[in-house]
Amino acid sequence: MSKIDPIELRNAFGKFMTGVTVVTTKDTNGTPLGFTANSFSSVSLEPPLLLVCPAKSLSSFDAFANCDYFHVNVLAHDQQAVSNRFASKTGDRFEETDWQADANGSPKIAGAIASFSCKRDRSIDAGDHIILLGEVTHFDSSDDTGLGYSAGGYFSLEMERKAAELENQTNESSNKVIAGAFLEHEDQLLLMHHGDQLQLPQIELDDEQASFDLLKEHLSDLLKCSVSVGSVFSIFEHENQAATSIYYRVSLDNDDAQANSHGALYPIKAIELDRIATDSSRTMIRRYVTEHESGNHTIYVGSESQGKIHKVGG
Repeated sequence: MSKIDPIELRNAFGKFMTGVTVVTTKDTNGTPLGFTANSFSSVSLEPPLLLVCPAKSLSSFDAFANCDYFHVNVLAHDQQAVSNRFASKTGDRFEETDWQADANGSPKIAGAIASFSCKRDRSIDAGDHIILLGEVTHFDSSDDTGLGYSAGGYFSLEMERKAAELENQTNESSNKVIAGAFLEHEDQLLLMHHGDQLQLPQIELDDEQASFDLLKEHLSDLLKCSVSVGSVFSIFEHENQAATSIYYRVSLDNDDAQANSHGALYPIKAIELDRIATDSSRTMIRRYVTEHESGNHTIYVGSESQGKIHKVGG
């Protein structure tokens, strides 16, 4: 059996879309502690149990492994800053966060869409993590949408819903709708050849087919392999023609894509912007490069020259 590469395994685990939580407790001196985690799961209703998996590399690991009580805060779609803060190793996390102690004394973060006060049931050794099993002693929840995380970046179901609504509106009002893709693979971006210039892959929609489905079919046929169409990147109206474009983030499902004369994968950090065919594509690619480096996802809505960038997480 070949040795498993831990980095590749982590990337594969990261394909599973999750919510984002901040797990909190207090140490024996009453100091609040917390870390960001997407390794959260419900376990049982009778009795009410859940689990989280703290890494043994955490500076606060011993406190969580041996705590009497802890709290799980499920973050809302506009709490990306909170997630980043508790994932960081610097700064005073609680000084910059609105919180209060729950009935057990563990920090409860304001604005979370669900909160679970827990009594530690047991800590189970599990490789480079532990499974921290907790009995829920109290909980509450709201109707707000949560913050999502997948493949190293955040996404917001709230913004996805708004983007879908806008697409439906443009399908009804525009003469033409174009679906395009930011297909990334191993830090490279798929660009199509257009003479000496380059352009993002795109296709004009049929009247009866949704942009998501048609784009997936087009790229799968082009590359001779399956692809996954993810979150919306940009929706904008063209100013000199009755058309609207919607661009998605796309990934390959495997490494079996076949090279062809129509396009190629280009290193994201070395794309020659002066070869990009249109101003709108250059603007989008600049934004994509920035987000690729930061890991923060946004959605642009507007026209080719004027619009609003909606940050996932406020």
